[in-house]
Amino acid sequence: MDFRDFLKGFPFQRWLTPKACRPLSLVFSQFREVLTANNQALEIIADMGEKLSGEYLFDLRYVEATVEELIAAMRRAIGAINTLTQDQCATLHEVFVSMEARVRAILTKRDDREGPPLLWLAEVETRHWPLVGGKAAHLSELLNNPKVRVPEGFVITSRLFHDVLDLNGIRPEFDLFEQALAESDVNEAQLDMLRQALQEKVLSAEPPAGFLDALAGFLQRLADLGGPPLFLAVRSSAQEEDMDFSFAGQFHSELQVPPQAEAVYRAYLQVAASLFGAKAIRYRRQVFPEGGPMSIAACCQRMIPARASGIIYSVDPMEPGSQKMVVVGALGQGQAVVEGQVPTDFF
Repeated sequence: MDFRDFLKGFPFQRWLTPKACRPLSLVFSQFREVLTANNQALEIIADMGEKLSGEYLFDLRYVEATVEELIAAMRRAIGAINTLTQDQCATLHEVFVSMEARVRAILTKRDDREGPPLLWLAEVETRHWPLVGGKAAHLSELLNNPKVRVPEGFVITSRLFHDVLDLNGIRPEFDLFEQALAESDVNEAQLDMLRQALQEKVLSAEPPAGFLDALAGFLQRLADLGGPPLFLAVRSSAQEEDMDFSFAGQFHSELQVPPQAEAVYRAYLQVAASLFGAKAIRYRRQVFPEGGPMSIAACCQRMIPARASGIIYSVDPMEPGSQKMVVVGALGQGQAVVEGQVPTDFF
């Protein structure tokens, strides 16, 4: 909806008071400013849409510059509306400020820390995806399918990952590591030392104040749902995991974790430290070399006493063009199947 449609619903008669009366030429001039700013915003949006058609090449600089132009145009439009209406639409500015902050968080890749450190899977919304990572995001979608049974659980979001880095003084090493990883002529030995140092510091990191109490509350609520004795699977859910890139088997998972806050937190640290594991870094450099810094969340779900488990490949990895699905399975829990530790059946 553009501003013309928006303005149709305005109660203009409320302005026709002695105090509000202004020369008609001034009112039209102010209204023209609203339309001009609105048209500028629409032109910018149309240009971005044209670039997205696939016929043009553009980079992050174009996106950043264009977003700045759009923000400026919208700021002018809202200012002009409030001048025209004598500040009867002041709430528009509050909405604009909130949206601007959200857009800037996305552009600066800070949207993975804008939110709570804990979220129930059932309460995850699209806006939470940067916080919960790819795996948890897809699991939350499956909860809306009544034909699919998803074990209850919650997410330790990437907000906690950033809080842990900041609280424990790990941020400088993290930034140094990401900077080294982005260099084309990186010193492999130095990179490996940085990677190992990060892992060690993450594994010994202390939780933020109040987090363990909040986590205990989530665990109690999960236990109150009933069912068999509660044990948890604490599984990785990195930003890019199960999205454009699978990262399958690259990060760590902890199974049969007892429902105590300290135990779950330590299991989370094992998952978080695997972001800097050797195989995860190799995979990231191969398929995601220019993706920028990554963070990691963890999906905490009730363990299911599985009789059998396995992996479904929607595309046969040996014959991608065969249009066949492949199921690989074995008796018991699936971790041994994923890690190739047991003989499997193929279907």
